[in-house]
Amino acid sequence: MDELQSAIRIHGNFIEYTPFVLLMMLLLETQQINSYLLHAFGIAFLFSRVALDKTNFSIRKVAMATTYGIILILASFNLVYYFI
Repeated sequence: MDELQSAIRIHGNFIEYTPFVLLMMLLLETQQINSYLLHAFGIAFLFSRVALDKTNFSIRKVAMATTYGIILILASFNLVYYFI
């Protein structure tokens, strides 16, 4: 039962963060940002989400820090490109 609760929480966490990241990436793409940079953010976000499935707590901490970092960087880029 513990594995089921963990899987449910992982999917719920994915649904909470992924739409915001995809929306911010879409906004940056419409502002003509470098496509390689967007790909790098997308790949890093994907790997951070996959790493959350691991049971090692230190890996999960790094994965969540990466997720929050990507969200922060994308939000900052969107603000900068919006006001320039």
